[in-house]
Amino acid sequence: MDAMEALNIAVLTVSDTRTEETDRSGQSLVQRLTEAGHRLADKRIVPDDVYQIRAV
Repeated sequence: MDAMEALNIAVLTVSDTRTEETDRSGQSLVQRLTEAGHRLADKRIVPDDVYQIRAV
């Protein structure tokens, strides 16, 4: 069996109400992916607006 390859992973939270301090789901994902040996490539929070989401 081959060893797992670490991935670069970006976490995108889409919310009109969350901030870095209140984004629990994003924080949980970052914690889990790093514990699994992956690398956080980027983490952003954008408003629930189609144009801002597309711009990411």
